[in-house]
Amino acid sequence: MRPAATNLEVDVEGGELYDVEPRQLPNLYHGAPVRLYGRYREPGPVALTIRGDLGGRTFERTLHIDLPGDEADNPEIERMWAWHRVQRLLKDADRGGSRQDVVDEIVRLGEGYSIVTEYTSFLVLENDAEYRRWKIERRNALRIERDRKQQERVREKLADLRRQSSDLGPITRTEEPDRSVPAQKNATSPQTVSSSPRSRGWDLDLGGGAFDPFTIGIVAALGGLSAAALRRRSRDDR
Repeated sequence: MRPAATNLEVDVEGGELYDVEPRQLPNLYHGAPVRLYGRYREPGPVALTIRGDLGGRTFERTLHIDLPGDEADNPEIERMWAWHRVQRLLKDADRGGSRQDVVDEIVRLGEGYSIVTEYTSFLVLENDAEYRRWKIERRNALRIERDRKQQERVREKLADLRRQSSDLGPITRTEEPDRSVPAQKNATSPQTVSSSPRSRGWDLDLGGGAFDPFTIGIVAALGGLSAAALRRRSRDDR
């Protein structure tokens, strides 16, 4: 209902951008980003200027960024670009154009970037021999192999983060006895008196490190039951 910025425009100086999606940027709302997808021919530094209407005033800012020459760590970005381009082609056809004029382009994007559209679907076979048997051309075999390598790198990073997080937590220290005082033979060890009643603990493995309100409620309920049982036992002993 109330966008934060309207009439957004983006101009890029350098890089030779083309096939930018969407062609017309939507309004910017609080808590929701505006994403712009495109292709470029020349990597290197570019100047990106953003303009828009912000609260009745003209907003303009220029950012200097570097377009990478070879970025293999995010293969999903080009697939997202292809998906947005397919959606725009379908909308253009529904607004008065002919779908026959865009079907070939949609099929090419679907097969080339491994995305499902109204005119493409996926066929999964067990091995390469099955593809040769049914005479099916694997047009995205290299893309799939690259995606799998990136997924493996992501899994390795997540595993490393888990190993690092396992070292976090409170440090438990065990106090060493004072060996400077000799122990007396046949001496009766003093009895430690605790001011708190004896209780039983539970190890609740509910996943995650932080306590949510549901977990705290369970722990409080168990603690209340334990305290009530101890009070009944104390009255019975009397």
